[in-house]
Amino acid sequence: MNRTMTPDKLRELDAWIETNLFGGVANRCNFEEGRKIVGCTYYKSDGSEVPHYSSRADAAMDVLKECHEYTSIIFGFHESPTGNSYYAGGIINPDAVNIFESAETLELAICLFAKRFFSK
Repeated sequence: MNRTMTPDKLRELDAWIETNLFGGVANRCNFEEGRKIVGCTYYKSDGSEVPHYSSRADAAMDVLKECHEYTSIIFGFHESPTGNSYYAGGIINPDAVNIFESAETLELAICLFAKRFFSK
């Protein structure tokens, strides 16, 4: 399944990863136009922005390294008639349970995999 996410949903995923994988704090900050919320981002307790794990290769590598501490990871690229997608997956030892996630970018696929893996 190829997943596309809005920018706000990507930032929510980044915040989840910061909190659940790296033990950090992710404080939400909304961008408003008048009374309407038009976007958001997340900040750590030190005031720095939560990394864009789901959209930046360098940040996604940190997620991949954290996952690798717990399981073997495989990833790749799949072409299909409905569009191309990247995937990330792992064999969860010792149960030999397979988890795979696919998305429009490898960074997003890695983050979706991590969320599913660490939500167990």
